[in-house]
Amino acid sequence: MSGVEGNGRRALPLFAGLTAGATRPAAPHLEQARRSLGGPYADDVDAAMIGRFVRAEPHEGVVLHADASTVDVMVSAGVVRRVERSRVVALDDVELSPLRRRMAGDVRRFAAMPAGRRARFATEGGGEAEGLLIEKCRYGALLALDDGRVVALGFSRMIATVAPG
Repeated sequence: MSGVEGNGRRALPLFAGLTAGATRPAAPHLEQARRSLGGPYADDVDAAMIGRFVRAEPHEGVVLHADASTVDVMVSAGVVRRVERSRVVALDDVELSPLRRRMAGDVRRFAAMPAGRRARFATEGGGEAEGLLIEKCRYGALLALDDGRVVALGFSRMIATVAPG
């Protein structure tokens, strides 16, 4: 019988395919996504430090986020170190490798993107998509897609905000 489970209960169309004891994979929560992206973008961010190349012994890298007490330094692709601001020395006269120059450019481009605007981003398949940048985090952003889903993206996948209109 269609719509009736083996135990005699009716399965509503909304829950078709789910049976007692069946488990659904847990959807990631927004708070987990925020944590994976380093936490919320601080209101007191030091914009002059963002994208600068620095030494934070024993590491050198590009500043992703800086506030009054700490600096988040990307030392290589996917590796970030949070250090006390007093341990950071700017290396403005250093010639950057093409990779580090690109990393610094990605960071500065992301820092300039305002929340509340539509933004383009690189998809995992190599294409581009668009969504509403609803919240910036230290290492990326939360975007609302047109289908209602919210995605968490690292800053390097963010391409640009879209001009309103």
